[in-house]
Formats: sequence, C-alpha cells, structure tokens
Amino acid sequence: AWWHMGNLQGLGGPVSAEQIERDAALGKWMVGAMREVGIEPIFQGFVGLIPSSTSNDQLADSRIFRTGSWSGFKNPDILDPTCGAFKTFSEKWYANIKKVYALNNEADYPKFLGGDLFHESSPPGSMSADDQRLCAVNAQSYQQAAFPGVIWILQSWQGSPVQNLRNGLNPKYTLIQALD
Repeated sequence: AWWHMGNLQGLGGPVSAEQIERDAALGKWMVGAMREVGIEPIFQGFVGLIPSSTSNDQLADSRIFRTGSWSGFKNPDILDPTCGAFKTFSEKWYANIKKVYALNNEADYPKFLGGDLFHESSPPGSMSADDQRLCAVNAQSYQQAAFPGVIWILQSWQGSPVQNLRNGLNPKYTLIQALD
C-alpha cells in the first residue's frame, strides 16, 4: 500500500517471480471471495506513480516529476498527467486489470478504484498548482473511460489530498475517506 500512496519504494524486495504468482492468485481469490459475500473490492487505480529509476528516455512522450523522499525512503516519481505516456500507462493499467481479473463486461467492472498522491508529503516543487489539478482531472477521466461510473476513493490524512488535487476531482465520482 505504501507504494500506491506515493510514500516509498523498494522496501521489502527483491520479490521472486514465484511470490508474485502466489500473490496474484491470492488477490484473484480474494476479489472473488469478497464479491461472493457482497463486499465490493477496491481495485488500485493509476495515478501516475512510477519507479524513480525511470528515465524520460525510457518512456516515449513523457515528463517526470521527481518527488524526493519521505521519512528517509525514496518516493516513487510521478508521470506528468498531461503527457502522452500518462494516457498510455493508464490505458494499459486498466486493460491489464480487466485481463487479470477476467472483467469481461460492465457488470463485472469495479465500482471503486483507490490511489493517492502526495500522501503525507508535499507535491514536488517543480509541479505547479495546475499540474496537481490535472493529475486528478486526467487520472479520473482515464478511470471513467475504462470503468464508466467508477468511484475514486482517496485517503485523507494530514492534509492530503492537497487542495490543488481536490480542485480537479469530479465530486460525482469521488469519495474522500477521512482518516484524521
């Protein structure tokens, strides 16, 4: 979960292919078991978090915001939501969720996606207020393109999500869970 809150990366690795396969099988089983008893799972949405080792040269049509560190751990970086690579990653992310979880029709689609930015940290200094707002606008628009009507659930903790990010959220498709 820490990776998807944008707090840290690289802790607990390396992870073997066997562990990844076991975790994937467990995840699929959990989603099925939750739905069987009437619990709607929250799938992870794409909000632009990428490993800090990624370079602009590795991604066509990209711009990367370097994020720094949190409590001594390196944060993942953020793919600029206005660049073509953000759209490409989003589309691939959601196509893979559909494939992995066999979500073949809209009735199977997730009702909720999670994903946090600037969780317990400030946006990078190079990211303008408008860039922060566009993170929300674009992330949410790609969520809606993949899963019409899906609700984006964000955690509210110590001032997150920042107001500029909130300014880009469509309230109809947003739930902010206050944990303060």
